[in-house]
Amino acid sequence: MAEIRDTTIINRMRKAYLLAMGLLILFMLACCVIIILAISDNMNHTQGINAASRQRMLSQNINKCAFAIYLSETGEISERYRMELTTTLDLWATVHRQMGEFRLNSTNQSLFTPDVVEAYNGIANYHQRIAEAASEILSLTADPGFNREALRPYLNTIIAMEKGYLNGMDNMVNLLEYQAERSIYQFRNMIFIMLFFAFLLVGLNIFLIFRPMQRFISRSIDEIKESQERIEKLAMTDELTGLYNRKYLNSVVYRTINHADRQGHDISILLLDLDHFKRVNDNFGHPVGDSVLTSIAELVKRALRDSDLPVRMGGEEFVVLLLETEIEQALTIAERIRSSIENYNFEVAGKLTVSIGVSQRSRGESFELWYSRTDIALYDAKEQGRNRVISAIEDISVRETDSIDWMPILETGDETIDGQHRAFFEYGKLMLSKDFRSHEREELLNDIDRILEDMVEHFDDEEEVMRQSGYANREEHKKIHENLLKKAVWLEAAVRENRLSSDVFISYLWNDVIYGHVTKTDMDLISFLRRKREPPKP
Repeated sequence: MAEIRDTTIINRMRKAYLLAMGLLILFMLACCVIIILAISDNMNHTQGINAASRQRMLSQNINKCAFAIYLSETGEISERYRMELTTTLDLWATVHRQMGEFRLNSTNQSLFTPDVVEAYNGIANYHQRIAEAASEILSLTADPGFNREALRPYLNTIIAMEKGYLNGMDNMVNLLEYQAERSIYQFRNMIFIMLFFAFLLVGLNIFLIFRPMQRFISRSIDEIKESQERIEKLAMTDELTGLYNRKYLNSVVYRTINHADRQGHDISILLLDLDHFKRVNDNFGHPVGDSVLTSIAELVKRALRDSDLPVRMGGEEFVVLLLETEIEQALTIAERIRSSIENYNFEVAGKLTVSIGVSQRSRGESFELWYSRTDIALYDAKEQGRNRVISAIEDISVRETDSIDWMPILETGDETIDGQHRAFFEYGKLMLSKDFRSHEREELLNDIDRILEDMVEHFDDEEEVMRQSGYANREEHKKIHENLLKKAVWLEAAVRENRLSSDVFISYLWNDVIYGHVTKTDMDLISFLRRKREPPKP
């Protein structure tokens, strides 16, 4: 009887084991099918998002080329942009057609929901209008002696249509991203359901499948953690050098700045640019160039502390964020980096040097202004012969009347703008040096009127320079000019009517126009213009 009972138990255990294994196999097959379907669905969404994003980029390039043709002063430049516009327009039409074919593909019907189809159809008019306007520009400019003003209506059409087109493409991307997120959410819910059935199966035959399942779950969790760590590392590090990348810098710098302001800590930054790196690629090839960049990264890391954050911005440009570091210590670290690179003998490439801009952040200073000051210091290091460390001016404000002097850091390279800026500094010195209480009222009003006239002329000239140079923030900058001028006119009227003392206008001239605008707001424009005039790297 015992043997029969044991045999029965064994048979039951065997059947239960086989049943559990069969259920597990079916469960695993179902998981594989679900995962494959989820991956396929998200790949479809990715293709749609990539296509829409590509179209967005191409439409912006059409706008750029059209404006470049309009602004070109030589036939050679115009012809170059005509060729680029023709190529971009053809590619734009091809991708647009492919998106239409992609929409009709039966395997991707789940991707193009009614909302996405509506968004796709909504950009058709914008697409057609932009394409027609760009084609007209190409047609008109086929003749080398074309009339530039004849292009303006078509440029206006492109500008008017581009916003709607970009909004439509953004709407498509948002809808596709929403669908992708919803798909992921559904997939996540399916994972939870599958886990529930997995635990149910374990409960049904715990003695047969508990240990294998335990090992499987443990191994899976470890693999997921390792994958997440690898993904996070890849997302935040430069693949070639192993340093942090620009994305990581953007993710930590503002948080670091806020923490430093709360704690009262000093922060410094280094901007490094390898001298004559293009020669390395030209003479020895890109593999040698990559080897040089890898060696540079190692030399930089050796010269830093554990708390410092080295970043590769791209190409041969590097940034180092130095936490709790004053300018003197930052200069020491920068010189150590410069010296180590200068004394290092690179394989194949030989001897190389680096130029470094250094600055300490002022309390309350924005990252953009801080970076611009350092960027100008790096530019000066290049201009002064390379292979050197240059410190940016820590604070360009002026607290003493006799120290109101023009500073080289404010040079743009444009003689008109620089001359006008210098004139404002001279106005500041003149106005602050006069005793206006004993000053002739008529002469005072004449001085104020002359300053107003010069402000109008300067703002007009500066806006023209921004337009010709393609400065991205010119509209915002123009509004700042308008507000400054409105305030100046109001103050002038108040002084003329004796509602305010002349000291208020003098304070406005210095604090708002000279210090607040020329030496603060204009810093980004100054950095941009200097970069525009920087000769190409040999």
